Amino acid sequence: EKPGADSSELTFSYQLDMDTFLQPISFKGSATMVKEETQAHQGWYVAWNPTFIFPEMAEGDKVRASTLAPKRGTIMDRGGHHLATDKVVVDVCIVPRDWQRAPQGDQQKLLHVLATTSEALASMLQASSANPDSPVRLATLPEEDTRLALLANVNGVTLSKKEVRYYPFKEAFAHLIGYVGPIDQKKWEALKEKGYTPYDLIGKAGLEQLYEEELRGTGGGIIKINDASGALKKVIAEKPATNGKTIALTVDATLQQTIYEQMKQ
Repeated sequence: EKPGADSSELTFSYQLDMDTFLQPISFKGSATMVKEETQAHQGWYVAWNPTFIFPEMAEGDKVRASTLAPKRGTIMDRGGHHLATDKVVVDVCIVPRDWQRAPQGDQQKLLHVLATTSEALASMLQASSANPDSPVRLATLPEEDTRLALLANVNGVTLSKKEVRYYPFKEAFAHLIGYVGPIDQKKWEALKEKGYTPYDLIGKAGLEQLYEEELRGTGGGIIKINDASGALKKVIAEKPATNGKTIALTVDATLQQTIYEQMKQ
């Protein structure tokens, strides 16, 4: 609507449509334009309002978007034994600068628990050529390893949990199951339309590669508004992740392990 000659404000309606990584979002709103005179000229300017981003927003609010990764499917034998699954492990790390200041008793305790020597540890730190403030991984232990409790309060040591792909039968099934690894640039370019990111793991060989699409699942995510204090104010869009499928094979893990042990001799 065109303003009158004496009007200094103009209100108009608009519709905003946007694509997001979850779903299209659309809403209607209104905005006000104000006639202002600057040194250069007189003109109309939009009076900024946070509701232009989303109607529920106010000053100080932030929009947060995050992805939800699916859990990779399990590969099992005909008896239900896991041949490929996910497992939580713990990285045992030290920060070189902090480690130098750690008490001698703590240093000796770490060497004893990990069954290593000060010379071997020094060699690992030198080989890492890391920033003295960056953690250096010394070992990766299963979450249930009793040694972790002994290392929990050692000065200079940090314990960091992570989930990894785990193959309980190891070499006995390696040729069949294959493995996963970081996606390379060329593969990512070909698959990014399917939701892959440059940081994803992907099947590299064997059944991990053959059944990649079924095992991977579908990622989800959330788009939300947090207020100035960081508290959740509004969920704009949300999509749960769909975990990968379980692949059940006709092979027998116990028989395969027995044959492998015999052939190894």
